[in-house]
Parts: sequence; C-alpha cells; structure tokens
Amino acid sequence: MAVRCRFVLPIALLLSALPGAADAEDEPLPAEGEELVVVSSTVAKDREDPASFSDFDAEQIQSVNAGQDLSTLLGETMNAYSYSDAGNGYGYSYLRIRGFDQARIAVNVNGVPLNTPESHQVYSIDLGDFATGLGMIQVQRGPGTALYGSPAVGGVVNLETARIPAVKGGELALSIGSFGTSRVSLGYGGSIGTSPWAYFVRAAHVQSDGYRDPSWSRQTYLHLGFERFAPESVWRIVLFGGPEATQLAYFGVPKDYLSDDKLRRTNFLLPGETDTFVQPQLQVMNDRRLAPGLFLKNTVYGILGDGYFRQFASALEYNPQGNPLPDATIDNAWSKRALNNRQVGWIPRLSYSHKGGELTAGMELLFHRGRHDGKVTGDGVTTPLVLYDFTNGKDTINLFLREAVAVAKNATLDLEIQATRHRFTMRDDRVRGISWDGDYSYLSPRIGANWNISDRWNVYGRVTKTESEPTFNNVWDPEDTSSDPASRFASYDPSNNRYADPNAKPERLTSFELGAGFVQGATRVKMNLYRMQFHDEFVFAGALDNDGIPVTTNAGKSLHQGIEVEARGRIPGDVDLSGYLAISDDVLEQDTLLSPDGAGTTYVIDYSGNRVALFPEHTARFAIARTFGVAAVELSARHIGRIYLDNSENERKAPANRAVAGYVDKQVDPFTLVAAQAVFDLSHAARRPARGLLLRVRCDNLLDANVAQFGYSYPLDPAYTTFYSEFFPAPGRSFVAGLDFAF
Repeated sequence: MAVRCRFVLPIALLLSALPGAADAEDEPLPAEGEELVVVSSTVAKDREDPASFSDFDAEQIQSVNAGQDLSTLLGETMNAYSYSDAGNGYGYSYLRIRGFDQARIAVNVNGVPLNTPESHQVYSIDLGDFATGLGMIQVQRGPGTALYGSPAVGGVVNLETARIPAVKGGELALSIGSFGTSRVSLGYGGSIGTSPWAYFVRAAHVQSDGYRDPSWSRQTYLHLGFERFAPESVWRIVLFGGPEATQLAYFGVPKDYLSDDKLRRTNFLLPGETDTFVQPQLQVMNDRRLAPGLFLKNTVYGILGDGYFRQFASALEYNPQGNPLPDATIDNAWSKRALNNRQVGWIPRLSYSHKGGELTAGMELLFHRGRHDGKVTGDGVTTPLVLYDFTNGKDTINLFLREAVAVAKNATLDLEIQATRHRFTMRDDRVRGISWDGDYSYLSPRIGANWNISDRWNVYGRVTKTESEPTFNNVWDPEDTSSDPASRFASYDPSNNRYADPNAKPERLTSFELGAGFVQGATRVKMNLYRMQFHDEFVFAGALDNDGIPVTTNAGKSLHQGIEVEARGRIPGDVDLSGYLAISDDVLEQDTLLSPDGAGTTYVIDYSGNRVALFPEHTARFAIARTFGVAAVELSARHIGRIYLDNSENERKAPANRAVAGYVDKQVDPFTLVAAQAVFDLSHAARRPARGLLLRVRCDNLLDANVAQFGYSYPLDPAYTTFYSEFFPAPGRSFVAGLDFAF
C-alpha cells in the first residue's frame, strides 16, 4: 500500500472555514503588535503563572536548529534528555523530561494536541524541519499549565508557529553536515493586496544517511498558513505535514561493539525494514472580542495519518487466532503493518478579564478512529496472510475552569479544575471477532500562587492532583496473538464476544512545585524544587513493542523529586554565560512483578527501592559565548549522569546475578560532550537588511568521545537471572554548516 498524501479533505475543510465575503472588509493589515485579541492558552507567562518552564524565541530556535528531529532539539533543554535510533539526531528520536517518556509529555502545536490518542506518543519524525517555522517553544516541566490534551504528568511542550509578517518577503535555509545530512527550506509570504489577509507558504526537505549503517531518513514538509486581522477578530488557518520514509534501527548493539569504530555503527535490522508515513494536520483558529474584557477562542482541527512498517523475521510463527500452538511457521517472512488514522477535535475557550483577575472556561472534544491492518508474506506464501485487522476508537470530553485571582497587588492565586472522560473502543476485528470497551473518568484540581516580591524577585508554588489514562496497548494489544484478553478485562459478554472494564489502571499523581526567579538586566536565575508522588505509574517492563517503543506496566508506588537551577548573564568583556543543573531522584517505592515459567512456578521480582530506569541521574550544561565583530561564538559542554537500562538498578538487590558469566553492567556510564558553534552575520557585506544573511558552523562532540547515549536490558529467563543488554551509540566528532538568507 503506497502512502496516499490525502490533502484533499484538509483543503476542503480549509475552504469551508474561510469567512464569507461579508467578513472580508477592505481594511489595511494592522502593523505588527496591533493584534487586539488575546486569549489565555496553555502557554505559561513568566512572573505570572506558577510553573517551571523554559522559553525559546524564534532567534534562539534558529541558532540551534539544523533540521534535526524536534525531540532531539528539545532534549537539550533543562532536565530533559533524548536519543535517536540512527544515533545522530535525525529520523526516529525520543524525548524524556524528568524521567517520563513522550507518552506522558503533552505536546501542543498552537494549542492543538500533537500526541497520538491511542499510544500518547509524539512522532515528530512526521514533521521534518518543523522547528524552522516556529516562533516560540516553551518546555514546561511537570503537569504545568495544561488544561486539556494528552497526559501531561512529565511535562508540557508548547509549540507556536511563527506569525505571518505584514511585509512580503521570504527565507531560504540550507545546511549540510556529517553522515550525508542535508536540509533545504524555502518560504515566502506577506499581505494579500490591501485586504486584511496575509499568507505564508514553506516547503522543506531533510535527509540523512544516519550514523548507523543503514539508518537513513527522508522527510519532506509543506506548510500553508493564512491570517486575517480585524479590530474584533483574528483568524488563523494552518495546514502542515508531509511524507517521510525511514530505515528502521530500533535495536541497539552489544556493549563490546562500542569499542570498535565499525561494529558500533551496526544496525541489526535489514535494509528494507522501513517506516513510510504521512500525517497532514489542519488547524482553524479564531480569536474574537465579544465585549470589553470578554474573549472567545475557537480551535477546530483535523489530523489524518496513513502509512506502514515493513519488518522481517527469518521464522515467523503465524497464529492469528491466538491458539496455544501456531498454525504455521513462515520462513523469511515480511510483515506489512499498516495504520490509517482519523482524528478531529474542537477546543472552545472563553476568557473574561474582571477587576479581581481573569476567568477562563472551556472544553475539549476529540474523536479518533484508527484502523490497524497487518499482513505477511514469505516462503511458500503466494497470497498475503492476515496477521490482524481491527479498528480502535477513542472519544474524549474535557471540561476545564481556571480563575486567576489577584489576592494582593503583586500576588496571584490560580484555582483550576478539570473533568475528563475517555471512552475506548475496539471494533471490526476481522480475525478473532473480539471487541472491547473501556471508560476512564477523573477530576484534576490544581492550586498555585505567584508572588512578585520586587521587580527582581518572584516566588511561586503549585499543588496538582491528576490522573492519566493508559494507552491502548496498556489495556490490551490485539497485535500480540499470544495475549489472552480474558486476563486483561473484568467483564465479558459471550453473546457479542465483547470485553469491558479493563484491568489497566490510570496513573495517579500528586505533584508539588516550589520555585523562585531573579532578574536584573541581562542576569536571570530560576530555581525550583519538585516532588511528584505516583500510584500506578507506567514504567519500563523490559521489552519493546512492534514499533520499537518500550512496553510499560503499572508500578505500585513511585516518587520523582529533584532540583533544577537555570541561569544566564553577562560578565565584563561582553562575555555571555549560561547553564543549568538538574538533579533527580526517581525511585520505585513499591514495585513487585510476578514472573511465571509456564511449568507452575512463579518467581517474585522485587524492584522496590530501585531507581526508575531510562533517565539520567543528573544533567548539566554550561556555555560561554561572545561576539567578535560579525561572528558570534559559543563553546558548550553537557554532562549526562548514569542511566540504568532496567528497573533492577544494575541488580542492586541481586548482586549474585552480576557474577553470572557474560554479565554486562546494565547502565550507560556518565559522559560529557563538548560542542562549538559560530554564527557569522554577513548581512552588511552582502548589502542585505539586518540579519538577512547568516552563516552557521557547528561541531558536536568536539573531543571525539566514544560513548553510548542510551540502551535497554531484557530478562532472558523467568527467574530474571540472565539478561541481554543493548546500547545505542553516539557518533564521534561531527559537523554541520548552514546558510540562512532572508529576502
């Protein structure tokens, strides 16, 4: 099934959303800064909202963006970490914040949830060079200020596309780097005649061979935007997306491969094991002033997704009915696992600014359907055999209310409440005839306060109590024919072959944040403490699913706590210093697994007291920068603490296992990477407007350190005494150079 770039429906929706002629008065486009409609959103404001976050404007984004995966770019921020399958930050990459993976990080584009409803994952691989078109990135740590969207227990990432300029013009960005990496982006836009409308269109292509062999990726991106300004209303219409094709590389290498320059780059997946996908998204947004101090913001969006994985198995046990024994073993089998997604949503928000503060009320409606279709061919198979074929559905309604009250001249109290209901369904199982239903409902109250002690100092605090629903695979994975649905549900209707009342529990979180900020001139310091207490947190279960994503299961009780410090300033000599330090203590307070051996024996695996796997013990970054004429130079170093590969904390409670022949320490050792960057502003020499021509040169891993960036460990026996550990190598010294030209 070739990828079908289904832009017909989004374009039809776009045309239907355009205001009629009666709304299109011939009035001049307001100058920049004259937009009159402002509505509270998920974006936090410094010295106003009680949240821990870091902001990056368009210039800061441009300084670090070379077309790398968005998760890679975000992984450089405070108390965050990322790694990529290909090694060099292109293709499939995975973000973690405060120890939580992407499934527990809410990512919003212009306030629209980007996370996939079924898995909560963020597949930023479908958005090649997306960062080039962003005007702002905000990374919130912890539950943050999100009032709707995907689970936000670990963090909230707000991405805002850049506003369209009133003056016509364009931009061209080119870059080339190590491992066959290149990027080209071309955009142009401006006002449409004398009408109140403006437009912008951009096309980009990013490709890389990847550090590992083979691990190539090819990403094409298209963006079309319209804006209409009027004194009482602002319209924004955005359509974006594009196809990608990637050689899969989600298995690591044994530790002894890391010391060999050639072996460390090995990809055990065969050429032809690829991912091909396209996911266009349409957003129609309107901000409208209803009365003085009263604003209505409406967002309607649609997301389509179409594509497939191709995967190889030398011997595949074909067992679509879930019988005790496979129907057949297919040699040299190629599986084609297709996915077709349809998602629509509506987010209305009403904001009222009154004498004592601001009241925001709103709703989120989301309707999702995803068809999963798996087929297999191989030796002796002339007609593709069906592995699975079913449709998942998820309907969400979320009501929210926030009151920001000025309790004193410089102090604000935030009171928030969310009421959320998710309805899960699985239907149209064309292989086993199984269906199921599940409902998850909860209330999420929050209270926070910010006090601006002076023009320099502010302090804030927040207490949050929330829950997050499981993913579909946490409930039951119908692609795994060895899994018995009877063990995953409490109710069964034999007349309809339908299950209900899933055993998978929602995560329950009580979170505490306390922070302070200081600002004086160019000097800014932020510090915060956090404590996040969990019941039934989803943690790594010692396996990867068919997509190369870690399988998770409920733990009993867990605790995430730590300290985060971020600072920047200027010292004599016009030298800029910046950096951060994050220290986290992530502990499984109660976590016991029961591991049956299939012969009547059950082993008890107790991980209680161990560190939660797959996140550094600490992260730190320091940078020093200075401008010399037309050149702005920065030297930086980032230190990453120890990362454990499973929840045993390198067999802390079973040290005898470390004496087993062939045992490999289940950890990524601490490491430090140094980078250097120079930006040359050639605008004056080229007789271009200010910052109209920039040349960028960057060197990563300047000292050519030989390190692993991530890994996993899996038990090989029911008693959890022997293990296989794999590691994802980081590339050695690498370079990228780019040219940005504004016209």
